Amino acid sequence: MAKTPPRTGIRNTDEIITTALAYGLTVTVDSAIGDTLTRHVVRISIPVPTAHAGTELGRTIAGDVVEMLWTKNNAKGSRGRLEDATRWSVTDHRKLRTLRAAADSVSNLGHDSNRYAREAAPLPEDVVDAPHAVFVDGHQVHPGIPAANVQTVVKSRRFRGWLVHQDDDGAIVSDDRRYVPLAPAAPADADA
Repeated sequence: MAKTPPRTGIRNTDEIITTALAYGLTVTVDSAIGDTLTRHVVRISIPVPTAHAGTELGRTIAGDVVEMLWTKNNAKGSRGRLEDATRWSVTDHRKLRTLRAAADSVSNLGHDSNRYAREAAPLPEDVVDAPHAVFVDGHQVHPGIPAANVQTVVKSRRFRGWLVHQDDDGAIVSDDRRYVPLAPAAPADADA
């Protein structure tokens, strides 16, 4: 079952969140409901590709964040307001003074995320030349598909900038799917 995306009930905020989710960015929303005012802290960041985890580039990627503080009066019919927005990186930060600047900054994070994912993704020729068993959420759903089909998956996800990586055992991992190469059948003994 698909996870429900975080929402605030503020139209402009939810549009930015929808854009971030379309790029595959990580979105967290912390809401605090007061007597007269509801505060939403929205944090949008780039997921670190597995190939860059634990590296200096991985720490730099994890440091690229857009944080926004939105408020909305609890009275019926009130509108939300962007109180503060900041683009953080490991070296500095920059205030985003307008809604447009915040939305553009989230789009830039999305483009950067796609570029990092594309650079870290395996190439189609890295796919093991053997049939692959397909697992979804740890459960096998297909006993074996040709390596050419897995190469197409890798090429497609790489082109789109979506996260895909290859484990040490040669398995291709994409979201909740895992394409595990099956051991090739041993050749029959010709003398028998």
